[in-house]
Formats: sequence, structure tokens, C-alpha cells
Amino acid sequence: EVAVQVLTNVTGLLGNSAYLFCSLALSGNVTVTQVTWMRKNPAGNPTKVAVFHPKKGPSIAESSRVKFLATKLDGDQWNASLSISHLSVTDEGSYECQFATFPTGSRSASVWLEVLGLLSGTFTVTSTYSSVPSSQVDGKNVTCRVKHESLTKPELKTVTLSSPCEYVYARTATGPLPNTTEPQGNQLLINTVDKATLNNVTFLCNVTNALGSGQAQKVIHVKDVEQPRLTTGAIIGIVIGVVVFVAVFIVSAVVVWRYCESLLPQSPHPLARATAKESPLCAALVPSLHRHLSPILGVPPQYSQEVLVFCFSFGLKVLEIESRALCALNRGSDTEPHPQPLTGGF
Repeated sequence: EVAVQVLTNVTGLLGNSAYLFCSLALSGNVTVTQVTWMRKNPAGNPTKVAVFHPKKGPSIAESSRVKFLATKLDGDQWNASLSISHLSVTDEGSYECQFATFPTGSRSASVWLEVLGLLSGTFTVTSTYSSVPSSQVDGKNVTCRVKHESLTKPELKTVTLSSPCEYVYARTATGPLPNTTEPQGNQLLINTVDKATLNNVTFLCNVTNALGSGQAQKVIHVKDVEQPRLTTGAIIGIVIGVVVFVAVFIVSAVVVWRYCESLLPQSPHPLARATAKESPLCAALVPSLHRHLSPILGVPPQYSQEVLVFCFSFGLKVLEIESRALCALNRGSDTEPHPQPLTGGF
């Protein structure tokens, strides 16, 4: 099947050129015998604009303005596009591209040409773009694109979003900025935080650029530095540690007391009193321990002091024996030192 391909709507500006595209895809043994462009006037009557014959060539009514772009066979595509220069108002209308072929007959398609005139004078187009000021839009370009059928290409107007060119910091009714503050561009640096001069103070920031000005405020609240506090877990740990320490101390004291009591006869032992006289440390500690521990441990007062003297004496003797043994080993003695026997029945 033979089909004519066109661009159905074409727009041209008054005084400029317009291009009417038309082509025919050939198939089989089809032969183009003639190409004709017709134009319908306002009354609907067709008039011949241009004719192309493969052997005779083109025949154009207004050859100074109208021309065929190709009029030749390009592969299997026959191009019969037409150009019209110096457009006038009378050029506007419906154009028909006709292909006479053999043996399939004639095929055609229509193109509408619209001629626009440039408007006289200046017309204002207003477009508003709103954006919240932020660091993300600072320095970005916003392009306003105005498109109209009378313009060959859109008119572009580029606007750069600029940051404020001036910052002014002030304080409210309480007075000017404190000496501890320092304006640094879009920031106000507070070098020293003083609760007496800064707490509950409202700071104002005024910004200005080529588009206008704006204001923002900030209330400062100064809080005292919180002192470190013990956590609940730490308090519980301390309490448990104290309780365990006291319990271990009491149990140890009871065990030692009972052990010493079992070694000492019920009657006062003369060795204990003698040892207390020989040992100043024992003599100094026994009365104090007797006074504090006897009521707690339930020891009879008639021999509690003798029990303490005996325990201290026994401990001092053991320490003396161990010290002598260690000294003998250090000197390389061949015989093991024999501890001196305790007097008084031990």
C-alpha cells in the first residue's frame, strides 16, 4: 500500500520561512509520475502552488519564494517537501501534497500552515517563585521560561537565589549585646556562658539582602551544671559491701574468741597475766577489747580479759617462732631451728 506522510501542522512567523514536509514510501513496482502542491483559498477553491515532473522538472507559481527541498528518490522514499520564504498573512491556509503514481493512482495528504505576526510593543509576563530560605537553595539558579507561539524560541530569565548580605544581631529590652558575644557572619558566638547575664535573654537576628529583610528571635535558657550522682546500682553495691564486711568481721571475731576460750581453763591462768606484763602491745589492747567485746560476745567478765591476754600471747609467740625459722633458712642453716617451748603447760 502506498501512503503519503506529512507533518499536519506547521507554524511560521510573518516574514520568515516555513517548511511543509511531505514524502512517499514506495513499495513494489510503483512509479511516481508527478508531485503537486495545492492550496485552498478562503472560499475553499484549490489553487496550484508547485508541480514537479520527474522528466520535465519543477513548475512553481512564485519561484522566488517557493522551492522544492529535494524532489528526488532517496532509496525507497520520495521526498517532496516544500519551503516558503518571506511569509505573509495570505500564505496561511491548508496545503495538499499529491502524488500521482502508476499503477496505483493518486495519493494525497493535507498540511495546515499557520502564520503568526510578532506583536508590536512590549508585554510584561509576571511569574512568582516562592521558596523557604535555607542553605540548600543558597546560590542555586532558578530559570523563568516564557514560551509563546509568536516566539521562535523560549525567552529565558535566570535568577540566582542569594543569601542575605547583612546580618544584624540585637538584644531586646534588656539592652545591647553582652561583651561575651561575638557576631560571626550568620552565627552569634557566645564565648562565656554566664547565667546572670544570659539566662532568659531574647536575641534578635535581622537579615537583609536585595530582595528585602527578615527577622528571627531566640530565647536563651542557661541551666546549672548537674553534679554527678550515684546510680541506684552503685548505692545498692555499697550497702551490700558494707553489710558483708561487717558480717565477716563479726563472724571472724566470734570464731577467734571461742577458739581462745576453749584453750584457756575456766580459772584465771597465771601465764596470761604474765604475758600481758611482758608484751606492752598486749597490755595496751586487752583492756580496750575487753571493754567493747565482752558485752557483745557474751563472755563472763571474770575471765574475758584472761582469754584476750592468752590469745595475744599465743599469737605473739607464733610470730616469734616463724621469724626465727625464716632467719635460719636465710643463713643456710643445715638443721631446722627448733622453736622454744612455751612455758605454762604448752
